[in-house]
Amino acid sequence: MVKPRYTPPKRNQSTSSAGRQFTDRVDFITAFKTALSTPRPPHRVLVYYGIGGIGKTTLRKELALRFAAEHPEGLWCTLDFVMPSLRGPEAALASLVSGFIHDEEGNRRKNAPSFPAFELAYVTYLQKVEPHKSIREYRNVPLFDENSILFQTASTIWDLASTSISVLKLLNRVRQALRDHLTRQQDEELQELPFYEPKEILQQLPYFFAADLRRWIESQKGQPRPVVICLDTYEALWEKRTPGTQFSIDEWVRELVANLPEALWLICGREKLRWNERDPEWAEVLDQHLIGRMSNTDVVGFLNACGVTDPKVQERVIKASEGVPLYLDLAVDTYNEIKRERQPRPEDFTPVRAEVMDRLLRYLNDAETVTLRTLSVSRWWDEALFDHLVRDFQTAYSVGAFADLMRFSFIGPGDVTGTYTMHQLMRENLIGTSAPQLVQKVHRSIARHFEERNRALLSPADWLRQEEIYHLVHSDEPAGITQPNAMSGWATRTACAGSCKMRKHTHWPTPGASSGCSTTEPA
Repeated sequence: MVKPRYTPPKRNQSTSSAGRQFTDRVDFITAFKTALSTPRPPHRVLVYYGIGGIGKTTLRKELALRFAAEHPEGLWCTLDFVMPSLRGPEAALASLVSGFIHDEEGNRRKNAPSFPAFELAYVTYLQKVEPHKSIREYRNVPLFDENSILFQTASTIWDLASTSISVLKLLNRVRQALRDHLTRQQDEELQELPFYEPKEILQQLPYFFAADLRRWIESQKGQPRPVVICLDTYEALWEKRTPGTQFSIDEWVRELVANLPEALWLICGREKLRWNERDPEWAEVLDQHLIGRMSNTDVVGFLNACGVTDPKVQERVIKASEGVPLYLDLAVDTYNEIKRERQPRPEDFTPVRAEVMDRLLRYLNDAETVTLRTLSVSRWWDEALFDHLVRDFQTAYSVGAFADLMRFSFIGPGDVTGTYTMHQLMRENLIGTSAPQLVQKVHRSIARHFEERNRALLSPADWLRQEEIYHLVHSDEPAGITQPNAMSGWATRTACAGSCKMRKHTHWPTPGASSGCSTTEPA
């Protein structure tokens, strides 16, 4: 039966469905409390990063609730880049202004900050990019509500202005009317705005926003009010990335943070921030935390709370989910759906889920996705194998961008120095949604690559031999088993080789390990 996925929930509705409960992330909460209690300036940027569905947004919401309870006098504002319309600096900053001025119900906050300099700079920018509009039309810009200082002081001027008056003269009149609400420096800087190009004004918007908010923070001397600015789904800024835009896309964010050390910045995304590669000074500012999998104990507790109590089902879900909350959400929903007709069984829960793939691959471009599909076939890879696969399958990814691809949170270091591996849930979903013929071709290509490397080395490392055999078996089982060196020395290198059923590919040694089998592969 086809059912809608999104329906409006009832207010304060409680449900035991997955994803509605918060798993206590003590270390991350402690890091936030520590950052919040640290005097500012200097700058402080707290970063939580991890694969899609790992629980970053849930953590952000929990921190916001705790902040509101413990600091009712403070201000928290979230900007979520999941909305495409908010990814440009002008729209993003206007949204932050509105968020600081109004509460969640749209009511104006008591003793809310005012942003006169930013508002005037913003309307100057709008007039520059839309010169065909009458200046009067800007009194109806949503940013300026009836309580806005700019609206209150400029409305009369806008109404009385003739259609023939120059924009420059009119903006100067408005600036003079706002003079009592501006610092001397702001007043001088605003005088120059009409002479700038739109791009130049756009670059200065973060400065005027920060100057207005800083003035408000400094005015709260009697009762200091902590300010937190949260940027969520940060990776969405690069949804339409092009070569050479790695650092230019979020340049305005760095500029905003640099101008406002008085606030605590909280950034949630899939990748570790690399600002220090652009400017080494950022290294001391960034406090970055990788959000990993939920512990098995937490997963069991969560499943029990959701009514999934069958130990065998729990064991299967733990293995399939790799501790990713998104998968657990889907598993509980699946469990409840199946239970309407019959008792759920362990085999009902497989790692490959369309919803998981959608979340994991969101904001990746085609070249990245194709490259990751080929890499997922290999249990481990290094730069040489990466280069080989990119060229052999023409993935359209630059062979010189190896370090750039390794930035993703679902890629981690392997057991052998210089090797990398992929998060198992990501790997299984990529392989499970790839054509079997393609997977076999990649196995064959990888086996050929390791064969050439082993031939070039007089005494290749054990893990290189192991990977050649592994991929030979998965691409062409008879060739792999009859390979002259395939079984040579295998039993002496692995403690369980004598009992392993090689033709069923049940157990394989971990590359770099001297004994024991720790990797399980499907037949």
